[in-house]
Amino acid sequence: MAEHPSEPARRPGGIRVASVPAGHVYVRHCSTPASDDVTRLPDPRPNGAPSTSQRWWPPVMLDPDWVSTHHDDFDVYHLHFGFDAQSPAQLSALVDALGRHGKPLVYTVHDLRNPHQQDPAAHEAALDVVIPAADRLITLTPGAAQSIRDRWNRTATVLPHPHVVDMPRLADARPDHDTFRVGVHAKVCVPT
Repeated sequence: MAEHPSEPARRPGGIRVASVPAGHVYVRHCSTPASDDVTRLPDPRPNGAPSTSQRWWPPVMLDPDWVSTHHDDFDVYHLHFGFDAQSPAQLSALVDALGRHGKPLVYTVHDLRNPHQQDPAAHEAALDVVIPAADRLITLTPGAAQSIRDRWNRTATVLPHPHVVDMPRLADARPDHDTFRVGVHAKVCVPT
């Protein structure tokens, strides 16, 4: 079988993953520093993005037509986030396309409440499509796993968030301090 020029070479015994978004730090750092036999497809450039852009928004892989065209290029579909602008009908069409082509859906339930949306109804409606349809669910905390169990009667595997700093920087020696420091990522959250 000839491979498509854009298709990542499949490693013997390896797996090819279409991650949305592949360029996000969470997804990039899911791999072990040593080879893990996982090949992640790069984010397709959205129409209109300049050729020098690494922009992934809006995620092209959310389009059911992309799935139908590229289903031979990946073994599993991993949704992390980036579906904020998708309606429940669009997400249902994506899920249907994955099912038609026998592609399992793994969803990292990253946000039970989208901090970028003032009204939680749209995100809740999206979760009501994706969570029941997913073949496997991942989340970051036992509390989130419990919420998923309570609301959707689904079990989510709890995995810690991978590092967000590149390994060489993470391995750098830190200067000694007399005080304890904690680094916290500050993000604007919409009050509930």
